[in-house]
Amino acid sequence: MEKNEVTNILIDALNNSDEGFATFKKMFNECADAFEIGEDQKGLQIIKELIQPLQDFCNFCADMLQTHAHMMNKGTLRVLEEQCDMLEKLMGELIKEMEDGNFVEVGDILKYDFGDLTSKMSKSFPEVAVSIEKYEVPESC
Repeated sequence: MEKNEVTNILIDALNNSDEGFATFKKMFNECADAFEIGEDQKGLQIIKELIQPLQDFCNFCADMLQTHAHMMNKGTLRVLEEQCDMLEKLMGELIKEMEDGNFVEVGDILKYDFGDLTSKMSKSFPEVAVSIEKYEVPESC
């Protein structure tokens, strides 16, 4: 049985996510560098541009788990769940540090924690795509 259109779009998005991850990483580094040298206004402007795409990415990951987890093999699913949990945790830390005005810490969270996580996710997303592609709908009785 063929995969539905939404699943095919998801597979395509997962396989072509490198550019998005590269953009995130570039912005993480630019923001961290700005805060590190005391250019808080520049860092805050970058954060302003980053928050919605990061939230959208969190929503994408949550939606993917909700709608396609049953199509992933257990190992791939476990890795993705751990990464998505870490993403949510880091978003909470980022917001807390922003509210507290700890901008150097905000930069560190973006550059190192988000940077490491998105590097790992950029490697796991194609594996998730393969896992979903290999899924076969069980025959009904």
